[in-house]
Amino acid sequence: MKRNLLMIMMVAACGGDDHGSQQPPDAAPPQPLACNAFAYCSTYSVHKYIGTVAAPAGGTIADGVYRLAWEIDPDNVNEDPGQDYAEAMLIRGTQFVRGDSGGRGSIVISGSHLTFQSVAHCTGGTDDGPSTDKLDYDYTAAGDQLSLFGQVSRSDGVKWTRQHVWLRVGDVCQTVANQPTDPGDSYMCRVSNCACVTAMNDTVGSCS
Repeated sequence: MKRNLLMIMMVAACGGDDHGSQQPPDAAPPQPLACNAFAYCSTYSVHKYIGTVAAPAGGTIADGVYRLAWEIDPDNVNEDPGQDYAEAMLIRGTQFVRGDSGGRGSIVISGSHLTFQSVAHCTGGTDDGPSTDKLDYDYTAAGDQLSLFGQVSRSDGVKWTRQHVWLRVGDVCQTVANQPTDPGDSYMCRVSNCACVTAMNDTVGSCS
C-alpha cells in the first residue's frame, strides 16, 4: 500500500497528466510566413461609408485569409463617401502576410491595440527584401470579422479614426452584385479592367 501511494506521489510530482502543459516560456517564436504563403492581385474596391465608428474591443483573431470589405468614416468630419482599394492578407497565429504589395512578419497585440511588424516587403508573393515597416491599429476581432481602426488626417488639418472592416473569406475574389446602402460587404469591380487573382504558396503577376 505504501509503495502504491509513493508511486502516485511521484507521478503527480513529475506531471504525469500533461493535459494542462504549456509551451515553455523560452520557446522559440514561430517562423514568419513566406511572401508566397498568400499572393493576391486585384482591381476591385470597397465602399467608404459615412456613419458611426465603433469602439475597439480587442479579441482573438481567427486564422485565415481576410479581405477588406468596407470602411466607415465618422459623420462629423465632412468627408464624402467613396471607394478604397480592397486589400487582402493571411493571418496564421501571430504571423501575417499582406497578399498584394505589403509586408510579412509578426502581429504584436496589447489589449485592444495591435501592430503589424514587417520583416520583409512582398509584391504579389515575391520577397522584395528586408523591411522594418510598422502599422499600428486599435482593433476588434469577433468570429469572421476583424475591424482595424486607423488614424486619418486631411490637408486642412482635420484628423479622425477610420474603421476598416475585414472579413475572413474562403474565396477572396467572390464579389457582391450590388453595393449595400448600409455598411456591409461592398467588394466589387468598379473599373473596366476587372481582375482578381490569388495563390497559396505561389506568386501572381500583374492584374492589368
